[in-house]
Amino acid sequence: MYVDILRLPDIIFWSLLLTGIVALFYAIKTIWSNRSIQWIYGIRILIFLLLLFGLIQPRFVRQTTTETELPWVMFLDNSLSMNYHSNISQTAINTGLLTLVQQIKDQGITLEILPFSGTIEAEIETPYITSSGTSTDLGKVIQYIKTKKQSGLGGAILISDGQTTQGVDPVSEAKALGVPVYTVAVGDTTPMIDVSVQSIDAPTLVIKGDDVEAKVTIIGMGPINERVNVSLLHGNDLIGSKFIRLHGDGSQNQVNFHFTPTQLGINQYRVATSSLSDEINVENNRLTFDVSVLKDEYYIALMTGVPSQNTPLIKRWLKDQDRVSLSHFIQSSPNYEKTLKNFWPKAYDLIVFDNYPTTPLQLRTQRILAKKIVSQSSSVLWINGPNVDEKSSSSIFPLLHVVSTTVADSIDTDIPGVIRLNEYMAKLPVYIGGYDSDINEYELPPLAHGLAIKSNHDQSWPLIEFSDSQLPVLLLNEKESLRSALWTTQDINQFHYKMMYTGETVLSGNIFEGIVAWLMKTGGDQDLYFRMNKNVFQQGEEVHVTGNKIGEKSSPYSEVSLSVIKDSVLVNTYEFQYNSPKNRWEGSFWASAPGTYDYEISMVAGKSKSSQKGKFIVEESQIELNKVFVNTTVLKSISEETNGKFISWYQRGQLIPYLKESTQFHKNINKFLPTESWWSLIIIIVLLGCEWGLRRFRGLI
Repeated sequence: MYVDILRLPDIIFWSLLLTGIVALFYAIKTIWSNRSIQWIYGIRILIFLLLLFGLIQPRFVRQTTTETELPWVMFLDNSLSMNYHSNISQTAINTGLLTLVQQIKDQGITLEILPFSGTIEAEIETPYITSSGTSTDLGKVIQYIKTKKQSGLGGAILISDGQTTQGVDPVSEAKALGVPVYTVAVGDTTPMIDVSVQSIDAPTLVIKGDDVEAKVTIIGMGPINERVNVSLLHGNDLIGSKFIRLHGDGSQNQVNFHFTPTQLGINQYRVATSSLSDEINVENNRLTFDVSVLKDEYYIALMTGVPSQNTPLIKRWLKDQDRVSLSHFIQSSPNYEKTLKNFWPKAYDLIVFDNYPTTPLQLRTQRILAKKIVSQSSSVLWINGPNVDEKSSSSIFPLLHVVSTTVADSIDTDIPGVIRLNEYMAKLPVYIGGYDSDINEYELPPLAHGLAIKSNHDQSWPLIEFSDSQLPVLLLNEKESLRSALWTTQDINQFHYKMMYTGETVLSGNIFEGIVAWLMKTGGDQDLYFRMNKNVFQQGEEVHVTGNKIGEKSSPYSEVSLSVIKDSVLVNTYEFQYNSPKNRWEGSFWASAPGTYDYEISMVAGKSKSSQKGKFIVEESQIELNKVFVNTTVLKSISEETNGKFISWYQRGQLIPYLKESTQFHKNINKFLPTESWWSLIIIIVLLGCEWGLRRFRGLI
């Protein structure tokens, strides 16, 4: 213990001390012989000295040292690859672990045993491995040591084959760790033979007739110097086949295939390699990918009964569509019968009826038209006009899956009605640019009542309707994959041009463009074309997603994300990055627990919102089998960076001399400041009380 002072003596202290000494000598000389007051003055002198002592704020310091034993931690690699080394079995590893741990504990070392694979598992009492992990992340081991170091750690023992399949670089993490890591290498020094299709780089979306290039990356592991066959198949049809020579040791070979898809829709292709005689994991010898093929040209027939003010607007909207060939047939023209001969044999993706029919269709014409629509899977858009009445329209309504209905007597159809956007406008992806719930519906122009209709089946969606009667202005139908849309009022042109005087100048055009795309199935219901590199993954495998948006050039300022869902519960969300040279979005994540997953890809660009949904499957993993050999380079580097020691499994007994019982000394300093203590004040009060009591007892008061 020692005493230090917080305030050095100043002039006030020395003045008081000198005054006190003079007063003390005076008291001794004059009144000390009077025994009746000696105690009184003695107490006064003591109080004066205590107060004077408090001016320099003395502090009493007591220092002690305590010794704490530091624990060690042992990490056991529990990944799948630990069970596939040919020179040692899992049983032999577990037996050796029991002996090694007992030898360490005999040295008086406190040991924490933690299995790990992709994550750090719970502590176990008895050392053993099950080789159940589907991936290896040595970076998490180093990060755990950093965290454990803060509470005190003597050292770490890492027993592993050194193969890391995910996570950060463990060697970089180990720099300046400050805790020795002793690595014990388990496994074969020669890699197992494996051939795998690592990746396929191919476009997700092409136009029919375009040439497609698929870049396939093949990786060979182990001592390989053989020729393998790489094939590209579409179903059971062989598209191409090439021989390559693999040299192993992680070398990569790229094989390029060029082909021209001929089938519309989603085409699935498969890349497969021949297997080698000593290869164990053949699940990664094949990989599938999809390419969506769109039409190079869409055919639209515009059937006009009598040209009206609506006709130029409708024609302009149709011509604004991408890759569209428009044929216009006018019933009132002199050459109608002649040109109509070209209409019947040709297949059209969309048939638009404008102000048609002006007279009821004959029964024979109805049957022929219905047969054409069904056989050619044509979509139908019917737009009411000034020359169409209830009788003529009822002859075409069966083709559109609607029937006429009545209007309530309380509604005056002679007065333009207020319209509103139905909730289906937000639910159905037909509004180009993305539906904005903040659209001011009070600015929508009132429209003259048109034909009163209703759908005769369930798959029907009114997008725009009258507020009072709830009768549809714009109605969408889909029955047995045949799509149709109806505009029931005669003044679609007035709706469009009146909207130009409001803040929603593009509302009508965007709705019409989206409906045409929905009818022709070129967008609306699917304008995102993203794909995963395959549909079935091994647990712990990296999933790659690439894709783009149709109808407009992708913007790097858009926001694209993928949500992974399992059993209706959101698992995780991943952000995509835009690849400018390839003009596409790219993202990746690691396949986790086995099971069937749903995913949803969302793209947000301003008010434009698009989404694509799908499924993928994660199976029990064999991915660890791709790297079944001991990576001595990584293990040695970790030990060297941390001042540890690298030891082979068969010389693991040499580890014991390096392990010593580690202790940590802690200095405990106790400080006491009398001037800040409550009992110092009590002592002075007691002394003053004693002095007062003695004076009273001596009769001096």
